[in-house]
Amino acid sequence: MIKITKDYNVIPDCIDGEDIEDKIEKIVSNKILFSWKDIDGYDKLKSSLMELYNCKCAFCEQKITPKDLRIIHFRPYKGKDTCKAYQSLAYEWSNLLLVCNRCKQLKGDKFSVTNKNPKDKQSYKDRILLKDNQERLPDKEPLKHEIPKLLNPEFDILESRFAFKPNGKMQHKDGRGLDTIVELELNNKFLCIKRKKQIDLIFKYMSWISFGFHVKILSKESYLSLLNTYFKELFLYRGAEYPFSAYNSYVFDNFNTFVKSKIRIDRVCDEIIHAFEEYKKKEKKQLQDNNNKENNMSKKKKKILIIESQPNNLTDTEANNGISGIVEAWKSSINREVFEEPKIKLATNKTKLLQILHEELPDIVHFSLHTDKAQGLIFRDREGNKDYMDKLEFKDTINNFSLKKHLDLVFVNSCNSSVYIEEIKSHIDYAIGMTDLIPPEVANLFATKFYENLFTTKSVEDAFNVGKHALKHDKTLALPENIDIPKHKIPKLYKQ
Repeated sequence: MIKITKDYNVIPDCIDGEDIEDKIEKIVSNKILFSWKDIDGYDKLKSSLMELYNCKCAFCEQKITPKDLRIIHFRPYKGKDTCKAYQSLAYEWSNLLLVCNRCKQLKGDKFSVTNKNPKDKQSYKDRILLKDNQERLPDKEPLKHEIPKLLNPEFDILESRFAFKPNGKMQHKDGRGLDTIVELELNNKFLCIKRKKQIDLIFKYMSWISFGFHVKILSKESYLSLLNTYFKELFLYRGAEYPFSAYNSYVFDNFNTFVKSKIRIDRVCDEIIHAFEEYKKKEKKQLQDNNNKENNMSKKKKKILIIESQPNNLTDTEANNGISGIVEAWKSSINREVFEEPKIKLATNKTKLLQILHEELPDIVHFSLHTDKAQGLIFRDREGNKDYMDKLEFKDTINNFSLKKHLDLVFVNSCNSSVYIEEIKSHIDYAIGMTDLIPPEVANLFATKFYENLFTTKSVEDAFNVGKHALKHDKTLALPENIDIPKHKIPKLYKQ
């Protein structure tokens, strides 16, 4: 098992919304039975989990073909161990794991906790429903008081729970580790053989080339070069995309112990251990050099350019409020040494836009414009004359500039702007657009919360999720009746 980091603010659309909440209420009230067939988008949901879990089982870490992977509930919605609180987690993103058929059968609907508090008798388990999304998270009230016997790869720190033997067997370091190994039969013979197979092969190759060196078939230079190749391979197998990466990581971190158990000749073991230590020293130095290089590059402040097309004599109060929110977010930021103060430039026509980009050379471009769905982004001069830029012209402009200067982010904060982002997403690290009509005050709230977080965390994805969360839980701004999707689903993030 390895730790999986799942973003609980980014919930797949098929399990998020009022229709899902209605289904949950009916499940808890025993009016309907839970079924994945009742939702649209199950395949997309499974694909999201497969990407997150690298097509591996959450428990045994075997690489599994997509058709043999199954979505299960950590806390069961049915069976003798369920309750109304767990039933309300039937579609909860944080309660869904991806496993193989073997582990699905072994886990089943079982769920036990190690702590039994008599004060819990009238607690959340007797409630009809856990209604709030935060209330449904295992690390929040009230679920965080439970200590499940089975470890959860999304919430528990697993490195401190397990060790491994050279024969592929897992060793527990505490009671929950033992319960997990026993319940999921993680030490069955078949699994142990598969777990150590790839690593055993690497040690076998090391043994062979050592023999080749000692009988003078290989030169010392070739011998060390080949050893380094296998050290790199062993390092790569620690990656989450590889099967049994927890075991592979443990072998790498405890290399000396494992090499002595796999290669019985002391002199050869000492040679390989020495070569491995030299390899780690070189890798550490390379990593330090790369970090120094990145630090030097990061000392240059990021430049944010806000493009508006609203001359002063054609005042747009709502647009100006949105821009001032971004500037104020920067002024109150703790990371002003990372970002320059946002610069606002007026583009009165589409030709002027490219000129401004080449003059300013920004890292982030924010467009505060209006759109006409039929004709495009709207630019206006001081007389109010309109100049329209369609999506292909927008693509040509951004792509032309990106040949000269790399862009970290393009944010088009206007109605139906996602069609413009679709044209440029392959050339930009990140891009944000709107998938529908969006009132200015809603767009401004999202933009302000986005930049407040960006200036704090420097992470585009985290900032985007915070902005969506702000819209989702805002009770003051309503959408017009002609917009039939929740306002937090209108912004869309594109990643290269």
